[in-house]
Amino acid sequence: MNAASELGATLIAVGAHGHRGPMDSSLVGSVATRVVATSMQSVLVVRRKLG
Repeated sequence: MNAASELGATLIAVGAHGHRGPMDSSLVGSVATRVVATSMQSVLVVRRKLG
């Protein structure tokens, strides 16, 4: 995320596996969650299509 700021990025795209957590939540993984929580830029979380 420091690189995004240094580059002047306005959007960070991050992939997520969508693994289920201890509360059976299939939102996003820990890395994607951390990026969303700490980034000053907008974050786009992309999951692969299931099926």
